[in-house]
Amino acid sequence: MPLAAAQNVDYISAGVGAALDLGFPVLVPSWVPAPFGGEPAVDTGGGSYSLYWMNGGGDPTFLQVTGVVGGGLPAGSPYDLNIELSINASVNGYGAIHDVTPIYDAVWWIQGGVLYSVQSRNMTGTDSLSLAQSLIQFVPPAAPEPTPPPPPTQAPPPAEVAEDPDESQGTDSANPDATDSLDEIAPDTSEETSPDQAGESAESTTSEAPAAEPTTGQESAPIGSDGTGMPSVASDGTGGPPVEVVGTDGTGGRDVIVIPRRTPVLEPTP
Repeated sequence: MPLAAAQNVDYISAGVGAALDLGFPVLVPSWVPAPFGGEPAVDTGGGSYSLYWMNGGGDPTFLQVTGVVGGGLPAGSPYDLNIELSINASVNGYGAIHDVTPIYDAVWWIQGGVLYSVQSRNMTGTDSLSLAQSLIQFVPPAAPEPTPPPPPTQAPPPAEVAEDPDESQGTDSANPDATDSLDEIAPDTSEETSPDQAGESAESTTSEAPAAEPTTGQESAPIGSDGTGMPSVASDGTGGPPVEVVGTDGTGGRDVIVIPRRTPVLEPTP
């Protein structure tokens, strides 16, 4: 397991090993002596720890390793308080008390301000003093490195739409002259004409319109009247135009009287 990779003993799980990170040296066996096996029951708190193995059935068989910050050596034997105890052994150069009784084999010593002890019964292959000499400092599992948060998910940029060159230039590829044609047809709205200017322009156009020129008798045929209201063209039979005389017929209308042109009579010269 990743957390147990940094531990120096394999009989303690990663979760239990993390609980043994107490801020002071925790001494533990480098191996589990017989007849015990597996992970011990671990108790921590208040500047102390305890590792306890026990085999049930038959005679009591147990192994306990403890450490208490600021603890002191016992003055009397727990088996019989009337028996005074004193330093009678050494553990890694530190003065220790080794107390062997019918119900336990115990060793106490102070190292670095911490009272350590090893107590056992019916342990085989070693005794409590020898096991105390072989204890090692427990290396707790390294704290897992914090997992960096995943990078923020960014929305993909919008797809670029290919620009039509014909639309970008505003011309029709099939008809290059379309732009010129539109320019000729489209009205010029750059200058707007106000209503007053429009009225003045209309009056100017009306006043400047040329008057119709009257027609003369030489440009149109003479028009007469036959009394019915319909125009008629009269002739004097000579091919020349008759002379028009405008009069009235008494009805309020206008009557055109054609007077024939007289031809002069030439008398013979005597």
